Amino acid sequence: MRLADRPWLLLCGGLALACSPAPVDEPTTAGLVVDTLASPRDLPSQGLAGGTVLPGGRLALADVIANTVWMVRPDGGPPEPVGSRTPGVGQLAQPIGVAAFGDTIAVVSAGTATVEFFSSAGAPLGSIALAPDLLATPFELLPSGLALVTTYGQDSALVTLRRLDGDRVARFGVGLPSANETVDPAAVLREIREGKVPEPFQNMAMPVGAPTGDVWLVRHTEGVFQRHGPDGTVRATAELAAEEVAPIRAEFFRANDAPGQPGAIVAYVIAYSGVADSAGSWFLLAQPANRSAVLLRIANDGTQAERLVVAESRGARLLLRDVQRDIFYLVNQEDGVIVRVRRPGAQ
Repeated sequence: MRLADRPWLLLCGGLALACSPAPVDEPTTAGLVVDTLASPRDLPSQGLAGGTVLPGGRLALADVIANTVWMVRPDGGPPEPVGSRTPGVGQLAQPIGVAAFGDTIAVVSAGTATVEFFSSAGAPLGSIALAPDLLATPFELLPSGLALVTTYGQDSALVTLRRLDGDRVARFGVGLPSANETVDPAAVLREIREGKVPEPFQNMAMPVGAPTGDVWLVRHTEGVFQRHGPDGTVRATAELAAEEVAPIRAEFFRANDAPGQPGAIVAYVIAYSGVADSAGSWFLLAQPANRSAVLLRIANDGTQAERLVVAESRGARLLLRDVQRDIFYLVNQEDGVIVRVRRPGAQ
């Protein structure tokens, strides 16, 4: 049974609760140049679900509620909507993800079960049907035209690589065998309040595809980042430092004991988002909404190569990166605030 089939489970990222106590926060890493690219004043988004950076530097952001993709210019100009609500080619209904195929924009339209293609100017170019079961769990559309699908331990894996027609290409990660086919929400909450991480969370993993064909898996409850080769072989493993895990774990238990949300179950995650390149991957670590954003770089050999703190960004859950210009974008999906981060020497 997949977690997507369990409506009682609130997979909200777990840690972004504004009512969290205010611990000592970290300042922005010295040398970073940080500014706000967009805010609700100029980006009328309603619910940003995913995005990518196009070759020219523009951001393409899927708005699952407004049924559009916002094209955000790096010069801060007015955002432009892409897509139509009219049935036919170019229709977007509940767009949940965007990928760049060169200058072509590919949008996952969950409401129509299609991938809609647009030119860099926003003109519709056609569509491809999606296998319905691809939309049953979270998945990442890759520039290769394949999809990384989260399986929660089903299909003898944590993540599978599949074609858009549903055919499986490869498996990544081995999940824990589930002892129960059904889940009692009350029992899950009871375990959490006893200081345990319940079984349903232990098969949660977030995939990040690399341009080399490698696949990174974030194994949340283990605090582990793994790099897998295209055939599924584990090539490197990195474990999150104890001082990074401790506040995440503490917030998981605190959030699930919040008196204002009786019955709501908050997920255990250690990273919200990730972007990979040929030499490694960057991850946006899970933080309470009142804490500075933290970016962690894991090199291909598993070395924790760099750590950046961005105090100007709070509540962000989506990380985008312009690899050509070495620029990061931290997106608060709820309020539409986009913070741009440059390291010394970036364009």
